[in-house]
Amino acid sequence: MDYTEKQFVQLHLLLDRLFANELSSEEVADLQQTLLNDSELLKYYFRVVELQSGLQQMKNSAAASLSQEQVEDAFREFAEYEKTASRIEVREEEPKTELIQKVEYTKSPRVVSKLSIYSMIVSAAAIFLLVLFVRFMPPKGGLEVAVLRDTINAKWADMDMQLQRGTRISADGVPLLLREGLAELEFDNNARVVIEAPAEFQVLTEDRISLRYGKVYATVPKEAIGFSIYTSNAKVIDMGTEFGIEADTHGDTRLHVMKGKTMLIAGHKTDKASIEVNKGAAKKIAAVNSKIIDIPCDSNLFVRGFDSMNDVIWRQQPSLDLADIAGKGNGLGTGQSSVIIHPTKGYTKDSEYRFISPRGFLPIRENSFLDGIFVPHGGPDLIVSTRGDVFKGTPETSGFYSIDLVVNPAPKFFKTNLREGAIVFDEQLYGSSGKPCIAMHANIGLTFDLDAVRQSYHRNIKVFDSQIGIADLKEAYGCNADFWVLVDGKVRYSLQQYKEKGVLNDVSVEIKDTDRFLTLVTTDGGDPDDPGDFYTRANSCDWCVFTEPVLMLE
Repeated sequence: MDYTEKQFVQLHLLLDRLFANELSSEEVADLQQTLLNDSELLKYYFRVVELQSGLQQMKNSAAASLSQEQVEDAFREFAEYEKTASRIEVREEEPKTELIQKVEYTKSPRVVSKLSIYSMIVSAAAIFLLVLFVRFMPPKGGLEVAVLRDTINAKWADMDMQLQRGTRISADGVPLLLREGLAELEFDNNARVVIEAPAEFQVLTEDRISLRYGKVYATVPKEAIGFSIYTSNAKVIDMGTEFGIEADTHGDTRLHVMKGKTMLIAGHKTDKASIEVNKGAAKKIAAVNSKIIDIPCDSNLFVRGFDSMNDVIWRQQPSLDLADIAGKGNGLGTGQSSVIIHPTKGYTKDSEYRFISPRGFLPIRENSFLDGIFVPHGGPDLIVSTRGDVFKGTPETSGFYSIDLVVNPAPKFFKTNLREGAIVFDEQLYGSSGKPCIAMHANIGLTFDLDAVRQSYHRNIKVFDSQIGIADLKEAYGCNADFWVLVDGKVRYSLQQYKEKGVLNDVSVEIKDTDRFLTLVTTDGGDPDDPGDFYTRANSCDWCVFTEPVLMLE
């Protein structure tokens, strides 16, 4: 049968109480009957018990480790079930084999002894024997259920166990003490937890950890619903969400729910309370009496994700700055100013002003977030990504590139005796001393790798936002240019043959989860190209700028 979310949580709580030896005999009997009547539920229960006990690690000798008293108690319960079992009448079928000699006999119902259904009872009772294994025989070593995905400046208490990225983690209940730094575990069911030092925790099963103290932020996808975190006085069961838990050394627990909802169980065996805690809510569970207290939800309290390779630590950042990323940063302000990207050299420190016409796509290897750079030449085979995506609607251009693409240029970067060097719109300075921008004098194209961003930030990208315009550097000549925003080579936005200087236009492009590459392109508007003078070229004065270009995260 299909279980609703509420029924699933109730079942999860019931099994949780069973493993904790908190069910009454009546509740145990009810659960047993339910399992006998529902084969799908029985399969689920076996899976839970298997994960609890680490059956793969058990040897046949494990059964001998149970005390005689424990075994006798288990079978005493089965005997009580046998005493009260109802009689079952079974009619024998007509024999199908022809007898050599006909024998007359009278058919009558045969009463099957209760002992004849012993095997059926034992099959159901075996479930409860597994619970005994869980209770009395925790597995040595345990199952490997997670991987240490990443760390930043991590120092573990056990110097002989300095875990490295990629290390498999077992559900053996062994305490792990992170003294410094950050660690991220990714479970095999795709649940992720970020642990912030100082913290002591234990991995109990594939969907359960125990936190003695420290901070943990959990991101749980649909396939891992039911993932739970235990503290000294609380249990938090995920119902498809993101939440953070802070347990201090005094025994207080704090739960902050950022997305979805959780089930909070506070207290101990004899005195428990359970409530749902939804997005934007936070609760404190007091150490003394396990009382649940409302507190403000702090969305900036926990590290939600990080990427050691790109020096990214993410708490609460709704957007990533593409100018910062293009400037060799992580999108959060670590990038550089006046960064030059050349269509044949890539990142370079040499500023260059000359007409060249490269026709290939140049991958950018130094920046995992940046895919590459190219010059739009108007041909039908314009490749705009390392995957080979093609911009089929490319307008006819001169195919020339003349002025460097510059990220966050300094105010006098483009200054000459014929023009001013600052990029200004509506009296607002853009570049190294103002708001972020990417100066993309036509003709040029720059491609970003959206998947690399997703993998680093563990977030979906919803929108690309920016403002675009042609900067007025006070040159005595007009302008004419095109702006394009491509996703996987397809046009999602365009502003063509634009001739107004100093005015910004809003751009907003929806990004789907399946979109891989975002490409920003500027072209020369199809002007005729006259090589006779610098200001008679097709792309003269086309100072195209993407200001405040950002990716809005989920």
